[in-house]
Amino acid sequence: MVATALVLIVNALVHSRSSGPSHRLAELAYLDTVRPQVERSNDEGADLNDVRAQATKLGRDGIDRRLGRLERESKAAYDVVARTDPPTSLRASHSLLVATLFARSRGAALMHQALRVALTSEPSASVVQSLATVGDNLVTGDRDYRLFLETLPNSPGATQAAMPASVWVTDQAAWTAPVLGAFVTTLRSSATLAAVHDVAVVLVTTDPDTVAKDPDGTNVIPEARALTLQIVVANVGNEPERRLTLTAALAPKDGSGQPQSVRDFVDLDPGQRQTVQLGGLRLTNNEPLLLMVTISGVEGETDAANNSQTIPLIVKV
Repeated sequence: MVATALVLIVNALVHSRSSGPSHRLAELAYLDTVRPQVERSNDEGADLNDVRAQATKLGRDGIDRRLGRLERESKAAYDVVARTDPPTSLRASHSLLVATLFARSRGAALMHQALRVALTSEPSASVVQSLATVGDNLVTGDRDYRLFLETLPNSPGATQAAMPASVWVTDQAAWTAPVLGAFVTTLRSSATLAAVHDVAVVLVTTDPDTVAKDPDGTNVIPEARALTLQIVVANVGNEPERRLTLTAALAPKDGSGQPQSVRDFVDLDPGQRQTVQLGGLRLTNNEPLLLMVTISGVEGETDAANNSQTIPLIVKV
């Protein structure tokens, strides 16, 4: 019995001594895996602060492009760390690091959304509140990272020195309501970021197509019972436009009869072009007709002259 006990004690001592280096190697391997993601996160934090500082110079598209990229990259850094399996001794520390990168990823996504809303007509108070929430997320991420460093064990290599410092918020006052309110006001007053509403009818093609033009500019089309239109419309502003009404009306040129009309509804993002087909307009032979294609104006539109096209037509047999 004594011999057996001695064997067990010796085995335990040997195991504990051999497991020490193994644990340290596992800890170092874990830190080697997550360190690049923390360094990546530092670059992302610098980018977020730069976007805020340069917002009025970047313009609407620049802000959206950079924050979109930042949102994707911060989410990718979080995903890598969340999938990493830590050694048992670093599970609590790992949870804090995951929380850090989640808070930052969430903050980047909210920042992207908040600045999009900031450049609309939404009340500034709601935008300021959204940005304050961003600041709360970023401060939480910084706090969790400090706790992550503090919970690293004091074994060789697995100390605070093995990981870089990581701070996204260097001035918490910058994320308070008064400062954020001034930021939103400045942002909205910038000419490069002002909302521009402008939609246009770009091109109208008829089926049957024009085969000739009369001397007065009237388009001559061959005999047909009905007219079908291919209409290209565009959003040449920088705001999304929804439920725009596209109407095509056909009437006798002399105003003697009731016009026919067909319509459809269109959603257009900034810079988007879309082709819409409208049909069912009845034709009469040898009668001068006037075709008017119109896309509904939007509130605050800067140029309504391009919202319609008027085309004189005649069907010649």
